[in-house]
Amino acid sequence: IVNGVRHHFNIVSPEENCGQNYPDLAIIITKFPALPQALEDMRNQIGPDTLIMAPLNGVEAEDKVAELFGWDNLLYSLAKVSVVMKDGCASFNPKAARIEMGEKHNETMSPRVQAVKELFERAGIRTVVPESWNGPS
Repeated sequence: IVNGVRHHFNIVSPEENCGQNYPDLAIIITKFPALPQALEDMRNQIGPDTLIMAPLNGVEAEDKVAELFGWDNLLYSLAKVSVVMKDGCASFNPKAARIEMGEKHNETMSPRVQAVKELFERAGIRTVVPESWNGPS
């Protein structure tokens, strides 16, 4: 339950193969020590055109993702959000939260960055695309 709304997600086992029905976007949200296992668990669900974002604390997250899936699948990202957990429910102020994301250089926004930015904005997620990626702004 997030901000009073129950969400249901389609969850698959790590062994399940997507065939050719790969997702367009995968967002990894975990604590950094769990990242290697999360990446391994995703191996069968990531296709050649799947974009991957890992907005984790720690500058090594992108390197770890790229080691397994390559830099071509990666968008740099960082989430800035404060979440309060109480009685199994998460709450946060979406107006105070944001995602920073993009390519290494964004002087001209790439089509894939534009598509993800539009997706997030339609979902009400404030999105910032820095001109170049030097980490969080």
